[in-house]
Amino acid sequence: MLIDWNAFTPWHALVGGALVGTAAALFVLLNGRIAGISGVLGGLLRPVKGDVAWRAAFVIGLIVAPLIYLLFGSPPKPRIDADFGALVLAGLLVGVGTRYGAREKIFDAVIDKVEVKPLREVSPREIQHDNPEIRHIEEFCIFLGQLYNREVTDEDTVTVIRFSAVRPSAGL
Repeated sequence: MLIDWNAFTPWHALVGGALVGTAAALFVLLNGRIAGISGVLGGLLRPVKGDVAWRAAFVIGLIVAPLIYLLFGSPPKPRIDADFGALVLAGLLVGVGTRYGAREKIFDAVIDKVEVKPLREVSPREIQHDNPEIRHIEEFCIFLGQLYNREVTDEDTVTVIRFSAVRPSAGL
């Protein structure tokens, strides 16, 4: 793969990624749903009363947003080394696979709390909860360093996720 450095626009990509990430996070927080197009369209194909308006708005937004973009600028010229049929087939396979593919349920759990914080603020209790042999931040840094194959310090940011009691699924 070659990068066309004259057309490389990291700031546009950063802003676009931040917008998409923020929108997806807000969608989950405000609606309790994941913003996946397969699920959104699947819900429109099998409508449930009270569940259609937001799905229709989502799809309309996907169509209208690029049109609004065209009012303010010209679209970039993408280069795709595949024909239209291959792209449509690939999109359908990915969409159908994520929607109807086999899934294995292993545990039932509910996320109680998610915290993002510097490693130095993780309490010994949080460290020992899933890692009873690790008692100090320094040991945890070494463990994470081995896991991620890089140096980890107490300045690194971590995500602490607390789950409700986890029990084996009835399917096992």
